[in-house]
Amino acid sequence: MTPIFEALQIRYQDLVARSGAPSLGEEFWESVRIFLEDARQAGRGLTDPGERALLRAYMRFLAVLLYEHGETPPPVELLPPERGRWVETPPVRRAEGGFPAWFWGLVGAAIMAVIAGLAAVLGAVGGYFAPQPTSLPVSPSPAMPVAASPMWTPTPGLTPSPVPTPLPTLPPSPTPVAPPAFGGLTIALGVLPTGEPILVGREFDWNTRAVYAIFDYTGMREGLPWSAVWTRNGREVARQAGFWDRGERGRAWVVYFNPDGTVLFGGDYGVSLYIGEQLQAESAFRIRYYIPRTPTP
Repeated sequence: MTPIFEALQIRYQDLVARSGAPSLGEEFWESVRIFLEDARQAGRGLTDPGERALLRAYMRFLAVLLYEHGETPPPVELLPPERGRWVETPPVRRAEGGFPAWFWGLVGAAIMAVIAGLAAVLGAVGGYFAPQPTSLPVSPSPAMPVAASPMWTPTPGLTPSPVPTPLPTLPPSPTPVAPPAFGGLTIALGVLPTGEPILVGREFDWNTRAVYAIFDYTGMREGLPWSAVWTRNGREVARQAGFWDRGERGRAWVVYFNPDGTVLFGGDYGVSLYIGEQLQAESAFRIRYYIPRTPTP
């Protein structure tokens, strides 16, 4: 089970449990609308047919609830997976023995999910970076013959004209170097290996377990000190700091989560990115507070 699908499944189960209450407030219906939009966007990151089928069923059930509530439900079709995430494999002949081909496909998918989970738990900054230009070798060219300079013989009675002195050649001016900077800060509930955010937003449900801050960087150098500071209701709750080792330009991300895997507390959050002591980018988001359901008498 992929982390994105697991998070959506937990949210769906909570909505189903809350739907049995005798009276449903506007907060419940807003949670349903947000879930339908998040699930639709999550289709770009889900390729497993089983997970996509279940997610469509979840969306249709909640869309029926909205319809019975008197609203026109939003589209319930998942967005197609990101181009290139479907892996095309040549037809495989039936093996004489051993496990079938689909078994190894499931094993590979499980390994990829474990690797993605470890990257999120460690909270490491990652990203794919543009390849650096490579100098092409220059093939040697044959030496061109140089014509001998003609000799100049002064004509009697004529004064030779003075030869103009060549102007000095100025050295080329150095190319300006871009200063180190962070920018394009985006808040989301997930991120693809390519660095594309998934489930972007500024307000998230109470059962959120991890929040990603994705940003672009340029002009960076090895060893530059940098940090990411997370706050909740104006107080610092986490800090990630180190020395830069990710190249000159590209995209990276940091993640905030509870080490024990529990949901994040509700409140108003913020994340700020620094290079040294210089603030580069900041963004704010909100996690809704959990409101317990009133038991039915």
